[in-house]
Amino acid sequence: MNPSDIRAELLRQHDDLRARIRILRAVTERCLAGENAHDELRRLLTGLTDAVRAHNAREELLMSKVFPELDAWGPVRREVMNEEHILEHEKLVGALVDTYAETEGRAAARGVVGLFDEMLGHMEREEKVFLTPEVLTDEEVPPDAFGG
Repeated sequence: MNPSDIRAELLRQHDDLRARIRILRAVTERCLAGENAHDELRRLLTGLTDAVRAHNAREELLMSKVFPELDAWGPVRREVMNEEHILEHEKLVGALVDTYAETEGRAAARGVVGLFDEMLGHMEREEKVFLTPEVLTDEEVPPDAFGG
């Protein structure tokens, strides 16, 4: 795959994750309003957790081949991405466990509200740091563009 194909695939996955988060936010709001949507919250959060796990594994695989070729910051970008993925997984699994352990829908919903903003911020950072066309490009970058 060339870099633009990788970027397109990962951005499509980000769009899917954002759509899942929008749906989860709506279910969370219903729970907070007192509606009995706790089981739906659990089911959708399980699906989001699975989707994020699959996306991050794919992203790590594809980007591990690209990062060394990007620029001098490639290894640092990879390390930051991997660390953020580990933290994201820990938070998602923790929220999922808490949601299943919690017997009351409002309390379960309150426990996941902040997580969605963190996840959206994570994707936004990735898109600015290494999924931008200026970084992940099909163009050949001269090895010594400044002659030095």
